[in-house]
Amino acid sequence: RTNAATTVYQEAAKNRVTLINASYLKPATYAWIAGLLDSLYKMGYKHLAFEIIGKSNKPIQQISLKDGIFITEPAIAECIRKAISIGFQVISCQPDYSLQKPNEIHKLQAARLGEYIQAQQGNEKCLVITQPGNNALAYGDPEDVPMGVYLSAWLNEKPASFDQCFLTENSINEYGAFLYALLQYKQPVFQATIPQLNGKPVKALEEELYTAMIWHPSPTYTNNRPAWMSLQGWKKEMEIPAAFKNSFLDRKSTRLN
Repeated sequence: RTNAATTVYQEAAKNRVTLINASYLKPATYAWIAGLLDSLYKMGYKHLAFEIIGKSNKPIQQISLKDGIFITEPAIAECIRKAISIGFQVISCQPDYSLQKPNEIHKLQAARLGEYIQAQQGNEKCLVITQPGNNALAYGDPEDVPMGVYLSAWLNEKPASFDQCFLTENSINEYGAFLYALLQYKQPVFQATIPQLNGKPVKALEEELYTAMIWHPSPTYTNNRPAWMSLQGWKKEMEIPAAFKNSFLDRKSTRLN
């Protein structure tokens, strides 16, 4: 086992593009990414592309509902706000769902993203956050080739790519959920970890879909709130002074009384 963040940094340093998947159904995955942003920015990652952000022709300066329904998830919104505050150029790489075939969707998505990456000057790098599976660098179904495969071909380079949704609580399918429960029962982890076998990252399937899989710990709670909601310590708890203990929200005026 190795520390997941350390492995991501090591691989990111060797590549111009790094792909990490995350799921709006698992906001902890976005919270974990938020914890990587400061270090990745210092490593030259100045651009951050999100699939979940609504289509936009230019980097966003602040988020709003026009950027898509997923922005309403607090952990996702805070991850994007943090990226903007650090200095990232935050862009949308949302697929064009008006197309009918998955391969057409992913090929066009990769081409647009690839053009954006190629247009950047100097040594600026790009971090790309996709939905689960779309950052894979190999495929089993020729009718549904992931965007990661097309992007790798378009750039003529193999980016680093990480899965962090499979080895999570409840996973993304029944096999993953069973495997995660078994691993956490036998050899639990307490921080994001890269499982290894003979010194190499473990593959869940025969295909080498990703650079590595990230194994997340079971959630812990502080004051009935998941610990990951601190976004790796970026968000701080605020104690409400006793003087405000009788404050309440007026439903009619939606103001604090």
